[in-house]
Amino acid sequence: MEPRNILYISISIAALIFAGALAFAAFRLAQVLKALKILVEDIEDTTKDVRLLKDKLKSSSFSLIALLLKSLVKKNLSKRAVK
Repeated sequence: MEPRNILYISISIAALIFAGALAFAAFRLAQVLKALKILVEDIEDTTKDVRLLKDKLKSSSFSLIALLLKSLVKKNLSKRAVK
């Protein structure tokens, strides 16, 4: 074998190793990005759930305040009617 052939073979092997390493890195990056996408979707779902819970708590507290005010007004009216 000539030195030139050995050089070409070694360059070819190096190119194959580099291409394989690059493909593996791209594959791992795709896996990481897929995991990040799932994580972001979970965070978005949790955020929506928290917002819904906050809105329900807000409306429930308003309803409770309205009921308390109604009962206070009824008590005051009934006390005035008795006098």
